[in-house]
Amino acid sequence: MKIFIAFPFTAVIDKENGVVNKKTKSFLNKFRNMLIEQNFDVFLAHYREKWGLNLMLPDICTPLDLKEMKEADLVIAFPDVSGGVHIELGWASILNKPIILMLDDKLDYSPLVLGLNKITDTSIIYFDNYLDINIQNVLIRINSML
Repeated sequence: MKIFIAFPFTAVIDKENGVVNKKTKSFLNKFRNMLIEQNFDVFLAHYREKWGLNLMLPDICTPLDLKEMKEADLVIAFPDVSGGVHIELGWASILNKPIILMLDDKLDYSPLVLGLNKITDTSIIYFDNYLDINIQNVLIRINSML
């Protein structure tokens, strides 16, 4: 099973060194590795682009990301305020991919995000701080969607 992780990218790049900030990189590495340990194939653009060291131009990353989305069996999305993640959610919904929405309980989300369950199989996990997400709870949700 292939999982596509949709997570803000440019918003989490440290302006001083041009790479994903340390806390976010640590979380994403832990999250990605936990899924890999469960024998999932995982796509994460941040990993592919070496956390910002090898950022791809839009005309290169966009078709590549769409290809990865088409090959994915499940999307785990952190929409936050990321326009890119919202685009990926559009792709996922039109491709009828199951989605796990990871939503910050302190943020307000568009009705179109909250209404994705009317388009495709969608599950929502609310969290207080993504750095503190219980990954085991995500694995339970993944298994319930299989």
